[in-house]
Amino acid sequence: MSKINLPGNKVSRKKFLKRISFILFLPLFWLWDSTVKQSTLRFNEANTIFIPADLSDGVQFFDKVVVIKKNDQIKIFSTACTHLGCKIKDFKRNEFTCPCHGSVFNFNGQVKKGPASKPLKLLSFEYTPDKKQIKILNV
Repeated sequence: MSKINLPGNKVSRKKFLKRISFILFLPLFWLWDSTVKQSTLRFNEANTIFIPADLSDGVQFFDKVVVIKKNDQIKIFSTACTHLGCKIKDFKRNEFTCPCHGSVFNFNGQVKKGPASKPLKLLSFEYTPDKKQIKILNV
């Protein structure tokens, strides 16, 4: 095995390359870590939707969500079909129908007809401090 001679120390080539690769790896790890943190922040900000709080009773579609309001009860679902993610835009006869493959969901987001096998994603929400908007989280 060949050795690299440094003043006062004899280090094998294998150990030397391991040490150098570790030193070179640290900046790459730092860059990766900072990129992941920034994209996570952007992801979280992009996944919050604000809608008006003064909704009338019934079913209303907003971009990525559908809001069902009956009296003071509110349910908010994602409009992404749980089969392949197609955007649901249709509500007729108390059913949501996926335009791509025909999955049907009832008023509570439960699957009535496949190919979807999971219910629509129920989203959490909160009112803004001034109570004028609803902040929908993790869309």
